[in-house]
Amino acid sequence: MTLPRQFHRFKFALWRGFLLAFLVAGFCSISRAQVLPVTAWTTTGIIDNTDSVSGGITFYNKYETISSFTAGGETYSLTLSGNTSIADHAYVRRSTATPTATANINALHIMTVSGSSGTTVQGQYYPTAENLLLSGNILTTIADAFTNTGSGSSVLVSNVERLDFVWSSGYLANPTDVIAVFNVDAATTQDDFRIAIFTSIDGSNTPTAYVSTGLVINTIPPASSGGDGTDTGTGADYGDKLAAQYPTGTTGTASTTTSLSNWRIAGYSNGDNLSGAVYAGFSSTNQGIGGAAIRLSDLGITTSQVIYGYSLMGPDVSPTLASDLVSWTNSSVFLTTTTDSQGTADFTTFTGRFIKPVPEPSTYGAILMGVGLAAYALRRRLGRR
Repeated sequence: MTLPRQFHRFKFALWRGFLLAFLVAGFCSISRAQVLPVTAWTTTGIIDNTDSVSGGITFYNKYETISSFTAGGETYSLTLSGNTSIADHAYVRRSTATPTATANINALHIMTVSGSSGTTVQGQYYPTAENLLLSGNILTTIADAFTNTGSGSSVLVSNVERLDFVWSSGYLANPTDVIAVFNVDAATTQDDFRIAIFTSIDGSNTPTAYVSTGLVINTIPPASSGGDGTDTGTGADYGDKLAAQYPTGTTGTASTTTSLSNWRIAGYSNGDNLSGAVYAGFSSTNQGIGGAAIRLSDLGITTSQVIYGYSLMGPDVSPTLASDLVSWTNSSVFLTTTTDSQGTADFTTFTGRFIKPVPEPSTYGAILMGVGLAAYALRRRLGRR
């Protein structure tokens, strides 16, 4: 008759141990910084696809994506089953206002690792903006995403005000999940942006409500060294430039591992359709990839909350209320005077992903410690009996 009572006591002690362990792990997680610089990553290496030509540019169609990365002392794996959720759709939201510059207002600019000449690139060609933004290819980026003003051959102007990444059926969020944003820029700088989660959509996958006004992710270094100096957000930084395997040949998978490479920028003038002649193009030397990870908890998300995606915007987007973010054509919030220094975010196409952390050894240790304490307490109690 004593065994069932002992068994129930063991179950109680075991659950108490698990609770203690998770409380310890939870305290460790909530005490960390808001935005986590990416300090390391692993990539897949080069995949060589068949060449193609678009807009007078030969694409060698090399592909490389991220296998895992480290931010805030935690590892995030993209290869574990169920660890990553990719958006169903990506949308480029353009203002109807004419930018205050002489440039095509229905453009999208892409940047890929340079090839052997001004008309060849190593990166992959994608026929649409959605294909590009969700591809996960770190060798191809969207360039100068939000610029409205500027002059000169090195400034690419469009009327893009917001990038939306949509989970049409919703995503059951965990506050410790992260959004990772990787940006291409020169050796000593990175680009600013605002990010916010939306909690509902209409029948055309357009966001109808945001959970908060989001965060502004600030540049590294500060304005005195090249940042725009106008942002009021968290003050958080990207990590240092990450070493990647950059392709070196027109065929095959030959590569060199380095943190900086040369890139080629091109502008297509057909909106989300990346075809036709390139209307602007130039090369940019010695640029590399830096990353930042943002926990959903720091974007106002609670446990088991259903969300429908997130938006990336220029750092000068100026909402007072979360509802101000809904209309990207509201020029008092989404400024149509975004300058070349503020709107030049070059997001790698590793966007549109929610990623879960891999449990740390310390978390496993805390769980085992809790179970051990429970077992020890039960053993002492049985010994006294």
